[in-house]
Amino acid sequence: MSKLASPSRPGGRCLQAGKIIGLSSHSVLISRSSKEFDIDDTAAPIRSADGKIQGVVVVFHDVTEARRLERQMAHDAAHDTLTGLVNAANSRCASSAPWPAPKSAITTRVVLHGFGSVQDH
Repeated sequence: MSKLASPSRPGGRCLQAGKIIGLSSHSVLISRSSKEFDIDDTAAPIRSADGKIQGVVVVFHDVTEARRLERQMAHDAAHDTLTGLVNAANSRCASSAPWPAPKSAITTRVVLHGFGSVQDH
């Protein structure tokens, strides 16, 4: 088996499968200037008129901005916009254990001067 047909390489996996394959869903392409690009990639066999595989074409699609937006949306959904803290509801849903029963009750009074004027706007 040649180095190019190695199953650890995208083209090699495509040659072995003999069909179009999607590659790793979290691939990163690093440019010569060390800039990283999130990519989706696909490999497809190139066939001759008689159906024999002659080679492989690998297509890269830059999804850097889409993945950045996905990460931002996931963060925003899980965190309070005012404080940046993890939402209690999300942390409870992420845990399979129920909230522990309180051992004692504590009452706290917080006075926020001018908070009413902030709420009214």
